[in-house]
Amino acid sequence: MAIEIQTETWYLLWAIVIAVIVGLAIAVLKLQQKYKDAIGQLKERGKQSRQLGINEIKGGINQILGTFSLLNEYEEIMLLATTSGNASMDLIGVNQNSLDFIEIKTKGSPLTKGEKKVRRLIQEKMVNYRIVDADLPVDFKIEERTTQNNQQ
Repeated sequence: MAIEIQTETWYLLWAIVIAVIVGLAIAVLKLQQKYKDAIGQLKERGKQSRQLGINEIKGGINQILGTFSLLNEYEEIMLLATTSGNASMDLIGVNQNSLDFIEIKTKGSPLTKGEKKVRRLIQEKMVNYRIVDADLPVDFKIEERTTQNNQQ
């Protein structure tokens, strides 16, 4: 008992098979393009990360060299430290007739928002000299903590 398949049915089956193959091929091509795009983005992010690291190192070197180059221009140079992420001022230079607020920048790099704010406050003469008294509490003490390893 042989099953006979009509010619029209064969055409329909082949059309379905070809449609599935074409659909899979299109899906594979789209996935390949997404993969290539993702790899390209990762490479670009890697380049940007490296460049940021290089820029940070250059900025640090420029700041150190800039500080040393200014030592002969001032009677006194104060290096400013900060606990915040981005300092808006690097140095204060003192001469006989001036007090200079100094920001060392890599050539061509723009001022940050915070640096612009400090510059504006200085230009508008909104600067104060303050003396703040501090006194440690009488009962303030520092003691070594005893633990199981260093008990006497």
